[in-house]
Amino acid sequence: MTQDLINKIENTMNPIPSINLRGIPANDLQIIEAQNQLNIKFHNDYVIFIKIFGGAYAGLPIYAFENNDMMANQTVVDLTKQFREDYIDDKRSEILNESYVISFDGGGNPILIDSYGKVMIFYHDNDEYKIFASSFSEFIEKAIDKEYENEW
Repeated sequence: MTQDLINKIENTMNPIPSINLRGIPANDLQIIEAQNQLNIKFHNDYVIFIKIFGGAYAGLPIYAFENNDMMANQTVVDLTKQFREDYIDDKRSEILNESYVISFDGGGNPILIDSYGKVMIFYHDNDEYKIFASSFSEFIEKAIDKEYENEW
């Protein structure tokens, strides 16, 4: 994640000073424990984001461990475990078991980062998924630029 993107995220989060779109920044222990619980490794750009912003709204909610007040109290661990259980009999469960859920769209479809760092969405109405970006940084920049506005 570049400093330019971090600045862009910060600018997006500061339009109205009375509304805090940031959560509490994640620490190394939380990250290590979560990775161990989920049996995955978070990608570096997601780690940078959650260490700076916590669970925050940046074009859409991005879940971590301590989210901003407007987001649900679910963590990235909670969401991932929930969707892994919900999709246990789905042909996409293999992908989900090597991924972690960072958000969801307005229809309740999970948005996740796979083991290669690609950001994708699973549609629960059918057995389809769609890749949004090749990295979290690319995804969050497009979300801030409202490129996914028609998606959810």
